[in-house]
Amino acid sequence: MLIDLQLATLDADRTSPNYSGDAYVAMLARLQGNILKPHGRDFSSHLFIAFTPGDIAAVKRWIVASVLPLITSAQAQASQSALFRSGGDDGGLFGSFALLAEGYAALGLTLLPDDPSFLRGMKHPDPKAALGLNDPPVPAWQDGFQSSLHAMVMLADDDQSVVTAAVAALTASMAGVATVVVEEPGAVFRNARGNVIEHFGFADGVSQPLFMAGDVEKQRMNGGLENYDPSAPLGSALLKDPNGGSLAFGSYLVFRKLAQDVAAFRAQEAALASALKLEPDQPELAGAYLVGRFRDGTPVTMQPVDGWTNEPDNFNYDHDADGMRCPFHAHARKTNPRGDKEREFGLPEGEDRSRRLARRAVSFGPLDLARPPGAQVGLLFMCVQSSIVNQFEFMQAIWSNFTDFLRPRTGLDGVIGQAAPGAAAVPQSFPATWGVRRSGTIAFNLASCVDMRGGEYFFLPSLDSLALLQALK
Repeated sequence: MLIDLQLATLDADRTSPNYSGDAYVAMLARLQGNILKPHGRDFSSHLFIAFTPGDIAAVKRWIVASVLPLITSAQAQASQSALFRSGGDDGGLFGSFALLAEGYAALGLTLLPDDPSFLRGMKHPDPKAALGLNDPPVPAWQDGFQSSLHAMVMLADDDQSVVTAAVAALTASMAGVATVVVEEPGAVFRNARGNVIEHFGFADGVSQPLFMAGDVEKQRMNGGLENYDPSAPLGSALLKDPNGGSLAFGSYLVFRKLAQDVAAFRAQEAALASALKLEPDQPELAGAYLVGRFRDGTPVTMQPVDGWTNEPDNFNYDHDADGMRCPFHAHARKTNPRGDKEREFGLPEGEDRSRRLARRAVSFGPLDLARPPGAQVGLLFMCVQSSIVNQFEFMQAIWSNFTDFLRPRTGLDGVIGQAAPGAAAVPQSFPATWGVRRSGTIAFNLASCVDMRGGEYFFLPSLDSLALLQALK
């Protein structure tokens, strides 16, 4: 194979002594953007589309003529980013296109990506799974997500008016071939310092698997790699596109609309702080115990207050094996154990790293921590990976939802954990005093403040296969 999916730190700079080779640059030209790197735009719209039954050839022509020109390749995304960093204009409109398994079937395509969960769809989880996602029943999902869908188009730009105009133009082009069933707008939420946050107020996206050599080197220069290496092999995000040639790759995209009850989270945070009898100078420690980080991104395993001056990703839990600094149920520790599984279960080094996924989430709702009462806010959670079963579903079901991970009676993930219907509550344990083992723990039963409102499993096909769509069978 021309492309080595075990390659970590792809270098597409032809002037670099570590240049990965022309095959990788050609692959990037065929790969959709927002997979190996976030697209970086502030405003986005996600159009969930149903194809009009009947004339499949017309639907294919519409995709090739109206959608394909909007899609930004990974190579174009990199060029736009380089131009912007050098003082040039922003990258302009970004576009991507993803298909459900139902979309492949509606287009009459017989070669599909073969992940079992992709083929079933999010509405139809594996009935044989010992541990599940524990999502609400489909009739409780938001209208639209309950419907049969075929594809999603994402359009993004730093100018909201550009996104609005592009959505209007694309919608007009759909006449007779497709319908927008749901439109979900998203926007990057920043605090007063310009840091990206989510609606609970915590720094968002501060730890990601890195695929490009330049990003890994930037991490090395800014924060170091001696305690945690964020690099990831291409194969954790990419897989062969079954309808493309030797350089055609794609990725599975998971989309979930997660509503956040900010008032309930704040109340729970305050109740936990009271139960822990926190000192007046530690008001944020309770929230850090829930998330695994303070609101500025400082890892709670590193210190009991915020303000860590290093880049917030160069750490592990080797000095916190008993969870007396960062509880085992904290969201950041549940979803990225950073060596805990090797220590606890004797698993091979790096096994937990193979479960990582690349988050591409964006907030929805009013971008204001002092939001209007009753405002609907939350996260449009998206992630890309090469296996839905072994990455997203494993992380959600076996880590976040499993009350005995990492140790018996650890409890649910403090943020996104979902209990099985009828399951008895398992209180989480919190350090009575940060970092002091002899002080013991205090039990506190967390209530969920995140509600899954609907979602789907998609595949992001290569530009090659989309260009050839009218000839594909």
